[in-house]
Amino acid sequence: MTRSFRTVVLVLCLAGGSVQGQQQPAPPTLPVQLTAPEPASTESLVTVDFPGGTVAQYIVALKKASSGTPINIIASDRAAKQPLTTISLKNVPVGVAAYSIRAAATATTIMWDIDQIFDPLQAFHPAIQAFRIDCVPSNRHNEEIVVQALSLQQILRSDNAKASETNSKVALTAIETGLMLRNPDDTSTPELKFHADSGLLFVRGTTAEVQLVTQIVSRMRADADDRQAAAERRAREEQLQTIALKDAQLELRLREMELQAAERSFEEVQRQAAQGQASFNEVNSAELNLGRAKLAIERAKLDQERARLSISGETPPTEPTDAKEGTRATQLEAENALLRKSLLEAQAALKQQSAKPSGRTAK
Repeated sequence: MTRSFRTVVLVLCLAGGSVQGQQQPAPPTLPVQLTAPEPASTESLVTVDFPGGTVAQYIVALKKASSGTPINIIASDRAAKQPLTTISLKNVPVGVAAYSIRAAATATTIMWDIDQIFDPLQAFHPAIQAFRIDCVPSNRHNEEIVVQALSLQQILRSDNAKASETNSKVALTAIETGLMLRNPDDTSTPELKFHADSGLLFVRGTTAEVQLVTQIVSRMRADADDRQAAAERRAREEQLQTIALKDAQLELRLREMELQAAERSFEEVQRQAAQGQASFNEVNSAELNLGRAKLAIERAKLDQERARLSISGETPPTEPTDAKEGTRATQLEAENALLRKSLLEAQAALKQQSAKPSGRTAK
C-alpha cells in the first residue's frame, strides 16, 4: 500500500485529540518530531481514554478501541514494560495513537523507535495496520553504534562437538558477565549473536562496549592458547615416555638373549672341563659372564618397570630397588660358589679315574 507521509509535532493536537498526564519537562530548543502516515479519507479513527500503565496495557486498550480497524502492534519486551502516563485521544488515526506512545512515556532516558511495517495480511485486508515498537536508553543512542565480528575458533577448538558447545556457552557467559559488571546500573546491553558454524561472534553496541568484548575475547584466546600449549607439552611427554618404555623392553630382550648365550657358554665350558678339555680359569670366566648376564637382565627389568610407572604416573621405587639388587647379587655369588665347588669335585673325580690301573695283564 502506497502512502504519502507528513511530519507532525510530538505534542499531538489532531482532530481534537490531546495527551494529558503529569507535568512534562521543558521542551528542547528544537521540537522532537515524528513521522506519521498521511491519513486517507476513508481511514478509521479511534478514541482512547487510557488511565496510565505500561505500553503492553496501552496496546490492549488501543486494540479494544479500534475494534472496527484491525491493528497489529509488535512491541519488544523492553518496550512493553515501559510506563506511560494517561492518554486521552478522540477521533484520531490509528497511526497517531501508536505514535503517541513516544509523548506519553514517563522515562526521560528512553529513545523510542516506532515504525509502521508491512503485514502480509494486508494483501487480503487492506485496512489492517501494523507497527513495530522498540526503545533504547538515550545514553546509548547518543553514542555511535558499531558492529564487530570476532572469531571464537581458538576458544572453541575441540575434536568433541559437545565440548565445543560447552566452550561456546562458557565464552558467551564470560562476555555477558563482563558487560554486566561494566555498569550494573545500566540496563542497556549490546546485542550478541553467535554463529556456531563459522565460530563468529557478532557484537552490536557502542564503541566502548565493543572494545570491552574484544578485550574479553582476546584474553580468552590467550588462555586457550596456553591450554593448547600445555596439552601439546603433555602429549610430547607421553610420547617420550612411550618411547622410553619401548626402549626398556628392547633392552630387556637383548639382555635375555645375552643371558641365554651366557648359559649355553657356561654349560659348554662345564662339559669341556668334565672331559679335561677346559681349564679352571676358563670355567671361572664363563661363570662370571653368566653372573653378569643375570645381573644385567635384572637391571633391564627394573628400567622397564620405571618406564611403565612413569606412564601411569606412579612413583618408581628407589631404595627398595638398590636393596633388591644387593640381595640378588648375594644370591648370584652363592650360586657361583656352588658351581665352582661342583666343578672342582668333577675335576678331582676325573683325576682319580685316570690314575686307576686298566686291570689288564701282559701275556
